[in-house]
Amino acid sequence: EKTGKYKVYLTRDKDVFIELRDRTSMARKYKGDLFISIHADSSTNSKARGMSIYTLSQTASDTRTAEVAKKENKADIIGGLNLYGEYQDTINTLVDISRQKSMNDSKQFARILEKELLNRNVKPLGNMRKFGNFAVLLSPDMPSILLEIGFLSNKTDERLIRSFGYKTKIVNSVVKSIDTYF
Repeated sequence: EKTGKYKVYLTRDKDVFIELRDRTSMARKYKGDLFISIHADSSTNSKARGMSIYTLSQTASDTRTAEVAKKENKADIIGGLNLYGEYQDTINTLVDISRQKSMNDSKQFARILEKELLNRNVKPLGNMRKFGNFAVLLSPDMPSILLEIGFLSNKTDERLIRSFGYKTKIVNSVVKSIDTYF
């Protein structure tokens, strides 16, 4: 918002659970042009660390992503449109076309963000860009990414996530990426 170029809406400003479908509904309500879901990751492997950027795909980029998406998506039941009836095939085709454009735009934004984060020496978890079937990425009408900023289960990442300098790197990368994208 400080750039004066964008209006930013947060899905929450305190530590309360908001159902997945309500998060994307908010983005639609505010007619969002880009949805960024920011998370801190966790793993039973305390050595796992680094940042990841996820975009939508029916096929996960790796086994861990498939497991994380399955777990995350169970947070609530995914809401959706009732597409049954006489025009179901036509409606499904239009949604698929819209979702494909949204997926392509999401990947474009993810590439821009990855470059900005790497330029600021933010450590990725393997390949930074990953693909998964996360509920918060299912919006057919706007580009969306899920940004995992590190692992709270890793002491080094936790220390970074808590530090002002690391948060500043992430915020500056996101702002520069949004500027570049738009």
